[in-house]
Amino acid sequence: MNENSMIILKTACKLFSQHGYDAVGVQEIIETSGFTKPTLYHYFGSKEGLLKAILEHYFDLFHKQLVEPMHYSGDIQTGLRNIFRSYLDFAEHEERFFRLWLALRLAPTQSVTYQAILPYTQSQQTAMFEFFLQAAQQHGNMRGHEKILATSFQGMLFTYGSLVLQGEFEINQQQINQAVHQFMHGIFS
Repeated sequence: MNENSMIILKTACKLFSQHGYDAVGVQEIIETSGFTKPTLYHYFGSKEGLLKAILEHYFDLFHKQLVEPMHYSGDIQTGLRNIFRSYLDFAEHEERFFRLWLALRLAPTQSVTYQAILPYTQSQQTAMFEFFLQAAQQHGNMRGHEKILATSFQGMLFTYGSLVLQGEFEINQQQINQAVHQFMHGIFS
């Protein structure tokens, strides 16, 4: 992606995260970014194409950050702490995108925005499920519960991520350890 398309992409991400996808028009994006409609259409084809490019760009960054933590290495607590840290670091460093991500996850299921994010949501859910599936091989009490554990842990990550965005939670290792410990207590009780 070249510098001009990246400026448009980041401008649109900022506007979408502040006002919502539906509330932002192409005109506002080009005025804010300093480019023309033909330039935006040249790079992205449409507003929906721009949204898809935003999702692809940021999820690519996110997936690269999560590859190692999502690989179960035999220590579930360390693995969960590493995943937790990756989510919260991403929320903190890519605040605008994380806000957009949270909003799109809650969009009506038939909407353009929900349909655009659905493959990424499913990919995240599958990766989390695979982590717990691998962990369940070592921890028999988790067998048969992998999906609910994955869903619960991911829900916890989004909750803490939203708290980070609102300035209500500051990332530190002690709090991450405490949150993972509490989650683990639920697994082993």
